[in-house]
Amino acid sequence: MRASFSPRSWHRNLTTFQKVAVANSAIIAVGAISGPLVALNFSGRSRLPFLLILLAVGLLAILVANFLILRLAFRPLRELESMMGSVQPDVHEPRVHSSYADPDVRRIASVFNSMLDRLEHERHLSAERVLQAQERERHRVARELHDQPGQALTHEILGLNLLLRGT
Repeated sequence: MRASFSPRSWHRNLTTFQKVAVANSAIIAVGAISGPLVALNFSGRSRLPFLLILLAVGLLAILVANFLILRLAFRPLRELESMMGSVQPDVHEPRVHSSYADPDVRRIASVFNSMLDRLEHERHLSAERVLQAQERERHRVARELHDQPGQALTHEILGLNLLLRGT
């Protein structure tokens, strides 16, 4: 099955690092190309204040674009963080869906789910060990309750038999 290419989905299989690198590279390239073009069009001393304002606005636009692109690139990580934060101890943990497009986020989700599975397994084994220890203690107490009164009764019976023989 071949994935279709569309302008909105080209980035889906890129890692977070690759998305950041592409976004920053594109922003830097646009700034590097547009800066000299603007300077060439507005050369001259009388237009210098206007050029400085234009460059400042361009820099602000680049920074805002970088912020928005990075926010979009890191959104799957924020979603994963939210899901990971919803896990409560001693409650059956919900599993994180691992159908994220970003391979890094998919891998983190998979590792997190594996960790939850191991924790649940360890908790189950721990509960079994506690139950086994309780059961051993019950058997020990039952033996003591059975043996001690039995021994005391045997002692009393023997003492009564001695008394009866002695009279």
